[in-house]
Amino acid sequence: MLPLFGAVMTRFLQAMILSVAIVSARPAVAGLSAGPDAYLCYKAAIAKGQQKVAKDLTALVDDALGDARTVDVKEIVALCNPVSRDGSAVSLPDVHLESFAIKLHKGEVRFVKVDRMTVDAFGSRALTLTAPASLLDVTPLALGSVQPAPFAADPTSDPGVNRFACYKAKLAKGAPRFVPPPAPTLTDAFYTGGQQLLVTKVTKVCEPADVDGATAGAETRPSALVCYALKLPKHTAKFVKTTVATNDARVAPQILVASAPAELCLPAAQPTPTATVSPTPSPSGTPVPKRVFVTSTATQGAFNGTSGADSMCASLASAASLSGTFKAWLSVTGDGPSTRFTQASVPYALVDGTIVANDWSDLTDASLAHAIDIDETGAAVSAADVWTSTTTGGNPATPDCNGFTSASGGQTAICGNTGLKTGGWTNNSIPSCNLSLRLYCFEQ
Repeated sequence: MLPLFGAVMTRFLQAMILSVAIVSARPAVAGLSAGPDAYLCYKAAIAKGQQKVAKDLTALVDDALGDARTVDVKEIVALCNPVSRDGSAVSLPDVHLESFAIKLHKGEVRFVKVDRMTVDAFGSRALTLTAPASLLDVTPLALGSVQPAPFAADPTSDPGVNRFACYKAKLAKGAPRFVPPPAPTLTDAFYTGGQQLLVTKVTKVCEPADVDGATAGAETRPSALVCYALKLPKHTAKFVKTTVATNDARVAPQILVASAPAELCLPAAQPTPTATVSPTPSPSGTPVPKRVFVTSTATQGAFNGTSGADSMCASLASAASLSGTFKAWLSVTGDGPSTRFTQASVPYALVDGTIVANDWSDLTDASLAHAIDIDETGAAVSAADVWTSTTTGGNPATPDCNGFTSASGGQTAICGNTGLKTGGWTNNSIPSCNLSLRLYCFEQ
């Protein structure tokens, strides 16, 4: 018996060869290299009267958690649409995911629980992965029961698009309790006008996977997903069951019925895999990275000093559904990060998980591991000036726009630059206070 997705591999490979000649005719994936997207997943099942998934189907899955292993593929359990969260952009609106329940094939080595550090738009946390749960495969989708045309080329050839192996996940022992973020407004192919949904807990971590050898090297891609359970707010209209058709180029076309929103899966940093992780305890619990971002907005030099800057960081973090307390890397006379910040003994990381510094000491040694060039939404920021009036050690430096209360062109302040990893990240030039610059924000 050929594995699942392998039973039609010949047809798939033929399609791949043909796609070389017709690559310009693939509208469904015209936005390649723009991912990764977030996904809103719905409980789903094969429509009544349609052929069920065969009982003896298998797949060979290779991901970051170890050697390739064979899994038994069960029923379709969910359908996932690319989703806009609070107005965020969707890169590839035509690439959807089908979720198949899986379990390890008889004779495979038992899955050993692993602890993982994850960082996504809802926060950084330590999770324990407990068991394989599902396999996500890419598919086009159409409302109704008429199948859409299959992708002319496998979209996972782009590193921003993946098949995923998903694992049940829960907070690691000793980790801080889960604090739900503000309810996001989600807009997708079903909720075209947007719908606010409540986030209740972490459910899964999904690793990019090479399935049956279709996407060699996918297991090394840094594009994991962290999934969160959802529910409708009270007094909200019940979701209307929706019939859709899918047409994965490597499995039989399906007609599905989506019955209710279930999970939101967010792009996350892919942590380094380990068999066991034993973080060094700290007074606040299991240490996780402190997130750092540069603001997506800019302001002139009059914003009421450090209190005004801290408020801007808090507001932008909240709007981006980043939980926790954020303060600005900014100084006025007698008040700077060295005294106002909690000096972390854990890493500082961008919201996409990229490590900036290993701890406070590393942060303040005039050299960063990576420039702070990602804003609160995860968007890249090319070399931009940032108000700081702060030394590399986190201490006040002048000038400072009169304590950052002046937007006069006759006054100046020290700024850093998002394109630098040297001490210039915080102390690079002295522009006029009537210019609009960004701020750096650090989780405490």
